[in-house]
Amino acid sequence: MSISVRPDPDHPLGGYALLTVHGPVTPGPVMVGVTDLYEDRHLGPMGWQPAPVTMGPYAARDEEGALVVPVGPEIVDRIEAFAMLRLTVAGVSADLSWPDAVRTSPSRAGLGGLGVLSATDAAPASPPEASTPTAEPPPPPPPSPPPRSRSLLPVLLGLAALMVVVAGSAWWYLTQNGSERLEPTFPPTPVAVGCDAAGLSEARALPPAEGFARVKACAAEGDPELRFQVIEAAADGGLAEAIAMIGRWYDPSQAEAVGSGFTSRDPAQAARYYKEAALGGYAPASELLAAACAALDPTTDPTHEIAGDLYCN
Repeated sequence: MSISVRPDPDHPLGGYALLTVHGPVTPGPVMVGVTDLYEDRHLGPMGWQPAPVTMGPYAARDEEGALVVPVGPEIVDRIEAFAMLRLTVAGVSADLSWPDAVRTSPSRAGLGGLGVLSATDAAPASPPEASTPTAEPPPPPPPSPPPRSRSLLPVLLGLAALMVVVAGSAWWYLTQNGSERLEPTFPPTPVAVGCDAAGLSEARALPPAEGFARVKACAAEGDPELRFQVIEAAADGGLAEAIAMIGRWYDPSQAEAVGSGFTSRDPAQAARYYKEAALGGYAPASELLAAACAALDPTTDPTHEIAGDLYCN
């Protein structure tokens, strides 16, 4: 029997993969083991570690005689392309190179690269010379006696002075009242200090615990991807409260309050992180774990029964 890996078409943005075991394997919840053959390490819920460990349980299905196991960011986001691995799925082991077609989730891939300016954008075209029509001299006034032509000069000077006064009055009116009239039309959108893109980018540069404290204060405000990057960095550093926060992002009863960016929410996954946070010394995680365990429904999802045995008993 062999194992193959391909992107999950249900998640085109990345972060998910399908592990396929080709051979007669019984469908059902399975455990997945990932071993880095080059560095001799094993992938666990908190990342790579020296001791053997398995991930799961994962729901599996039968597709044309093969066992298909969907896995998410907890595995995909921690594996580099072309890494030499030993995968163990439902008791079947195989050595393979992780395909580069399986992309990490957007939160791990970053926010995009530098734009490339086109030739037309690279340097603004020099403004074309204004095709101002050559001023033609005004037609000569009809012949008039010299005294009459001289009498027009005071009138023209008076009109010019009047135009200056009108223009000055209009300028004063606009500078005094224009901003007062226009400002209420487009009121600025209030943004919490430190929770905008600039503030969250600063939080990513802080030590993990300090960055997490800033993101926690933002609650559900700010870009979800930027917030999760800070939370994940703190969790990777062993901060138990950050581990519990990842559980809240998975927890259907907590996701809205913390502004979760996850589309798939599952109390079984939440219970896994709550259990780790409680073992890490974060006291409130015990109450969150109890609520997540109460939300498990083994009658509709077999993985809930396994999660209950692993994390709730």
